[in-house]
Amino acid sequence: MKWSLKLMPGMSLSCLRCMNQQKKQTRVGKRSSNILIADENDRKEWVKRKFINAGNVIAINELSKNRRQVTKSCGDSHPVSVFGYEFLLRVSDANALRNLIKNGVGRSKSYGAGMSLVMGVEKTKK
Repeated sequence: MKWSLKLMPGMSLSCLRCMNQQKKQTRVGKRSSNILIADENDRKEWVKRKFINAGNVIAINELSKNRRQVTKSCGDSHPVSVFGYEFLLRVSDANALRNLIKNGVGRSKSYGAGMSLVMGVEKTKK
């Protein structure tokens, strides 16, 4: 993939992102499962943790909450909750950010979650 955007440490990016935030729930005597993170502040912290290697999330706003029913090719179906965010990121590692944009974030990438759209770039003035 060719990048037309030159990412450099110190840049601030305005991004839109849809994500499905889950955490592992361990149950005694049963298989662990992934459950949705219910609290909005916990979901925002989840986003910040996912971007910690690429930079610092300066501001974050939850824009949307969508729940959809997804059917697999085998016929099984299950609900997927996707949350939309806009956030401002101060880049510290351009390569880590490129990998996040290229590979997506979270478990539900095949359902359209985890994709990023860079809306604007501000270069840090020296």
